[in-house]
Amino acid sequence: MLKVQFYIRLVLIIAVGVLYVKAYMNMAKRNSKETEPKRRIALKILGGIWAILGVFATFIGVSTITQITFPQEAIGPHVTSHMIFRPLSQTMYWGYATMVQSSCISLITFSFMCFALSAYCFFYKSSHSKWYTKIGKIVFCICYYMFYASATDFHYFDFYEWMAPVLFAIMTFFALRNKKKHEDI
Repeated sequence: MLKVQFYIRLVLIIAVGVLYVKAYMNMAKRNSKETEPKRRIALKILGGIWAILGVFATFIGVSTITQITFPQEAIGPHVTSHMIFRPLSQTMYWGYATMVQSSCISLITFSFMCFALSAYCFFYKSSHSKWYTKIGKIVFCICYYMFYASATDFHYFDFYEWMAPVLFAIMTFFALRNKKKHEDI
């Protein structure tokens, strides 16, 4: 992946990651009609562990950015008109990340996943919904978790690559909307 493509993808991952964390916070807050959240020590500890993992992954991901060499920088001197020298890790396929770029992208994505799970643990409220509604919420969270990583992964811009971002956007809309139930007095 070239330098401009990499940084555009990194900004896209950060923007989508912030939306992802906000959506998990919103899902946890609106879970119930609890006015005063109960103290849940186990969830606070689990949220702290996720937050520490997220900070650690962010630190390693940012330090990995400094070690990235881009394919256009790795092109060596031309010995003949048909030869280009490159390091072995710089084999470039159009749109695909090199090994170091891929690890950096994975670490930044993982850090936002950790922050989202941490936010959900910190803002969790118990639910007074039926068991089948809870199963639907669990399936929604699992699918939302799965689509996050592939929502910013573009290579050829064909139809199949747009399915995950569109489904992620639809799920983000439903996760961020506020349900207001009008109760009769």
